[in-house]
Amino acid sequence: MVLIIIIAVVVVVIALFAKNDDTSSNSTQTYYAPRPLDVEEVKPKTSSEDYKEKRNREIEEAREAVHEEYKDLQSLEVKIVGVFYRSAAVKDLVPYLDVRDEIKLAKEPKNPYDEFAVKVIYDRKNLGYIPREYSEMATGLINTKRVRKVIIERAGDAKISPWDNPDPYAFIRIFYV
Repeated sequence: MVLIIIIAVVVVVIALFAKNDDTSSNSTQTYYAPRPLDVEEVKPKTSSEDYKEKRNREIEEAREAVHEEYKDLQSLEVKIVGVFYRSAAVKDLVPYLDVRDEIKLAKEPKNPYDEFAVKVIYDRKNLGYIPREYSEMATGLINTKRVRKVIIERAGDAKISPWDNPDPYAFIRIFYV
């Protein structure tokens, strides 16, 4: 009961102050109605958004062209492993690689963890390795000179949570006969 009385008193006081404000001012006040929530605001695109769209379109066109050129060959898509252990420069580079970049494979027979280890190389930088379960096959493809083209299928940064450091990743596709 006391709560109801307090609420009623507050409402009356607010109404009196609102009435006094309306009668005491001789100037006209403009009231702006709130925007409806269902109206989407259309923002003009920035030049960086246009650039990103254009770049993504070019990458997709290049990917489609490569897939069309090598459609009669067999292919293997694998995630590059060991990127986490590369230098900061390589980690910064990996998310920006795309299908247009020239990727090479090189055997590393003295690797202590995998006798069939195959490095993935871009611009003389070791990006990481072919996963162990595919390394023997990749070594065989290199030995028999059956690899025709290696491309970056997709790359980026994975963040599990906002406070985590980004974890760069890349998938390659090996086209072979």
